[in-house]
Amino acid sequence: RTRPALFLSVSLSAAFEELYGRRTVAFHLGAQSSTIDLGGEVDEGEILAAESRSNEVIWEDRPVLARFVTAQELATLSLRKPPTVDGPIRVVSVEGFDHSACGGTHPRSTGTVGLLHVRRRERRGNETRIEFVCGGRALRDLRVRGALLQRLSNSFTAGIDDLEGAIARMRDNEEAGRKRLAQLTERLLVHEAAALASEAGAGRVPPAGGASRRTTCRLRSRCSAPSSCPVTTSARSSSPNPSRSLMSP
Repeated sequence: RTRPALFLSVSLSAAFEELYGRRTVAFHLGAQSSTIDLGGEVDEGEILAAESRSNEVIWEDRPVLARFVTAQELATLSLRKPPTVDGPIRVVSVEGFDHSACGGTHPRSTGTVGLLHVRRRERRGNETRIEFVCGGRALRDLRVRGALLQRLSNSFTAGIDDLEGAIARMRDNEEAGRKRLAQLTERLLVHEAAALASEAGAGRVPPAGGASRRTTCRLRSRCSAPSSCPVTTSARSSSPNPSRSLMSP
């Protein structure tokens, strides 16, 4: 359905220019979706307003007129982009909305398109790319997204309108769990280090390969500054053999 997509790239561009004076610097017609590139940063509110304006024109089922005009007639039309060729120019017009110089195919009326749906926006340097679909593709895309939201809603046992809050709470709980795990790990390390220091003070050197030696190695691997660790210093000063520290490999 290249014809509706081509028309809608013009329609969406016209809506952005009519509402916000934004010029389209490029457009692309794809097999699955189409895009227009606008200068500057476009916010969500502008996108929603331009999408609504385009659909308003579509649902009004305005006639689309394509014809060749002379230079004199061309001068009376407010084209969004002046043509760069000489001679008769083909102009496609939507009454009361847009006039564009275009040699492509177009629907006979705006209602033929059915629906325009903006899928996403992407910042690309000094421009913003708007991706959209139309007609049957728009309906299929909305159905897929609606089904996904419903599955998430069922998974979180929350209404679709409450999903954002449910996800935020899940993230908060996950972060709290990470912090709690870090605190418990730190307490465990302190406990194991105290036990090692006690063994060293009693003159008991852990056997090679024993549980205490494995604990020591584990402590070293987690210590960010073993040379300044008070537990390591305590173990070294309490060791009956100063030449061989308890923390030595």
